[in-house]
Amino acid sequence: AVTKNIMPLTKPWLKLLLATTTAVANADRLSDGIVEWVRSKGGYFSEKLAIRGMDPNDPSSPLGVFANADLEKGEIIVEIPHSCYITLPEEERKSMSHNEQLCNLSHLLLEEMKLGSESEFAPYTEYIMTQQRGQLPATWSKAGKDALRAVAFQGSDIVDWITDRFGENGENHCVSDKDK
Repeated sequence: AVTKNIMPLTKPWLKLLLATTTAVANADRLSDGIVEWVRSKGGYFSEKLAIRGMDPNDPSSPLGVFANADLEKGEIIVEIPHSCYITLPEEERKSMSHNEQLCNLSHLLLEEMKLGSESEFAPYTEYIMTQQRGQLPATWSKAGKDALRAVAFQGSDIVDWITDRFGENGENHCVSDKDK
């Protein structure tokens, strides 16, 4: 009988290597899934682009879109068809205020996330589910929020819309009776 030396998973560096490999493979699976999904819906994602971790040395870093070749001015690099959008029916939107639309849309997104792989939007919702806390401006520090406000167009609520609609102290102005 041949005996092989098998290294136990108690070695910290081996655990880190396996976690890194898993995180990178997961990011590749998610990004490939999103690109293929967009293309399957009639969208376009240029071969000159790559989705990868923002910090190549940190497998847990957020994904970003990067050019891997020169881009021409006016070149179309991404087209996302409306069939990839999670939206409320137009008739519903017409009868709602902006805040009501945001609330109902957040509920619709939650329902799609609950469907998991059965969702028509599964590649997108799976990606959302992997995001670490701190990805949305509502969770940023005051300094981070102030920096975003400084570059946002005048009158934009890009920083404060979540706090304005959902409350800073946990009060939720967007909870329906079925969520209670």
